[in-house]
Amino acid sequence: MKLVSMNCPHCNGPLKVNTSLARASCNYCGFQFVIDDEVKKVKISEEDYEPIGKAVNDARMESDRKEAALALEKVAKIRDSYRKTSELQGRGQFLRARLYDDERRIASIENWMKFWNFLPYSLSLFIIPVGIFILFIIIGIASWFAAGGIIAAGLVIAVISFFVFSWMRNKQNNDYGPLVQEANSIKADIAQTDAQLQAVRNDADFSFVPPKYHNPAALDFLYQVLYDKRANNLSQAINLYEENVYRTNMQRMQDEQIRLQKQQLEEMRQQQEERDDSREKGVDAASVISTVGKVAVTGMALKAGHDILKGIKDSFF
Repeated sequence: MKLVSMNCPHCNGPLKVNTSLARASCNYCGFQFVIDDEVKKVKISEEDYEPIGKAVNDARMESDRKEAALALEKVAKIRDSYRKTSELQGRGQFLRARLYDDERRIASIENWMKFWNFLPYSLSLFIIPVGIFILFIIIGIASWFAAGGIIAAGLVIAVISFFVFSWMRNKQNNDYGPLVQEANSIKADIAQTDAQLQAVRNDADFSFVPPKYHNPAALDFLYQVLYDKRANNLSQAINLYEENVYRTNMQRMQDEQIRLQKQQLEEMRQQQEERDDSREKGVDAASVISTVGKVAVTGMALKAGHDILKGIKDSFF
């Protein structure tokens, strides 16, 4: 007796059917049906295993391909958006720095313009020159012996300062309008850049890739392995990236160890050469001392012999 698991064609209840029988009835609803007709719907022959397996494998491969294509598309968009975001952020910082400089210059000119507008045009330019001239007159009167020269010098400096302030006022008036216009243009560019930045951020699904990998190196690697079909999904691509980072770090550590070992060997070689030099110098010094000692002993022996001979000579002669 061979039992086949199937569902009731009427109420869909689970059944165990004896295939040796011609007919069967449902235990739940009592529906009767022909076993051969229904079993054929669920029974798979051995000849069907290979094509069904191939179809399942093809379906799995197609699913993996679609998943990889979707991951590649999202990672590519995130990578491009990240680059565009970095570019727009840099542009925004540059524009804000320019705006800051322009606003400082505008504020400085506006402070001078308050001074120029304190009195009518002809009088505002004379305030400082006249003050300088009066100061020199006072100094000249106090220094009576050179009063004429000091007052003349004060007049010259006052005239020079008048022309300098006149040139400054004209230049500031000429610069003020273009500076304000440039500052307004920069503000418009900043607003446009911020809008583009927000649009780029909204366009890409940055949450698809974990924040840990939101950097150019990681995104380029993830994109490349997906593009080369070395990974079928983001998880596999991230695993490959982590393996690559691990290998790179290990190689860096090995290179550092090799460098330290070479450095230690070089230091040991230098120390050995210094010890050898010291030993050779010690041997040379000992040789010199030995030679000097021998010479001294020989000299003493000769002197002693000379004294003996002299004593003998004095005794006989």
